Amino acid sequence: MKDSWRVGPTMRRPLQNREEPSQRAALLLLLVFCVSAAVGAIPFETVFAQSDATEGDPATDSSSDAPSSIEDRLTRQRASADTPGARLLAEVSIPFFSVSRFRAEFVQTQEWVGMDDPAFYRGTLFLDRPNKFRIEYAEPAGHLQVCDGKRVYTYVPENEQVLVTYLPEDGRADILGRILEESRPQPEILNDELEGSPVRVLVLEPPLELELAEVRIWTRANSDAILQYELVELSGNRSTYRFLETWDDPEMDPSLFEFTAPPGVPLVEVG
Repeated sequence: MKDSWRVGPTMRRPLQNREEPSQRAALLLLLVFCVSAAVGAIPFETVFAQSDATEGDPATDSSSDAPSSIEDRLTRQRASADTPGARLLAEVSIPFFSVSRFRAEFVQTQEWVGMDDPAFYRGTLFLDRPNKFRIEYAEPAGHLQVCDGKRVYTYVPENEQVLVTYLPEDGRADILGRILEESRPQPEILNDELEGSPVRVLVLEPPLELELAEVRIWTRANSDAILQYELVELSGNRSTYRFLETWDDPEMDPSLFEFTAPPGVPLVEVG
């Protein structure tokens, strides 16, 4: 069975009255929400920057380049880009490499081919790079996902079990990095409206290996801050993510990234 996690629901607040999310945190949300990784039971897609098995090993650590050198390379890429789409791709990529910790509230709409009604989800994400995170769901209430740096624990109360998966040992599960580095942008940026406000839409053709047909990123007309993004699978299933509020580099209790199963609930390894 193909592994997949997804997230969800739309809170309707006019863009004009909504605090603009941090671009860096929005990009890290894209990091975390980007790609299939495990369990099907909870609707959430997750990407990991680096597993502990290879952390710090220059031969396998895809993040071993100094952030400044990566940002310098992307800055040069932006300066040499010959289309509006290529320039915007470079601009939204730069902050990706500079965030270490963040907290964010998110909403998602999930649409499946052949089903009339979409699913909606809402929650809070805590991320401590390179490989720890916690997602607490408000809708559906009680759903929880925790990564301690080596294992991912997914708890859905109605299933009466905790699913456990392991981070990959090859060191490269940074799917957002692949999307930003390997995707081909459409030359032109689309102009659109999102809740009555003008926005730009960047359309990307991701690598075939990711089994995504298209990625779309919405930004304000006058800034590079990401408001929303959308993943379209080859099957036609569609995940749309909206950012509500974010915090850059907040203080985080290490216990956020520890997991203890509720009494009497078994751990079940997946994969």
